[in-house]
Amino acid sequence: MNRQIIAQDVADHLVEAELAIAQSMAKAAKLMEVMVLAQLQLKVASTVAEPAMRRVAAAMATLGQAHSEMVSAHNRMDQIQRKIGLTPVAGGGMEKEDDGPVLPPHGADLGQPVTGFEAQI
Repeated sequence: MNRQIIAQDVADHLVEAELAIAQSMAKAAKLMEVMVLAQLQLKVASTVAEPAMRRVAAAMATLGQAHSEMVSAHNRMDQIQRKIGLTPVAGGGMEKEDDGPVLPPHGADLGQPVTGFEAQI
């Protein structure tokens, strides 16, 4: 099998896994919102609702860690592709931070787009 095809297959699965984690994070956040609103509407004491909310918050933190680990794996795979002589392949239609101009930092000259390192500060 062609090396670039194999790399594309890995990239496709990586992006799929990243999106699944992101969707799980969004659903967990929505669950927390619904729980808080239900607590208020049903007039349930915080001492009663808090243990369940704490568990959802812990799950959200775990999803955040999973997201961070997946991003680290993605960055490492990009390095491996370069090391073995392949150009990292795009996947998922998501923009990376160095894909183009971003909004300038507060107080920056608005006449020029900001890219790269300057965009992060």
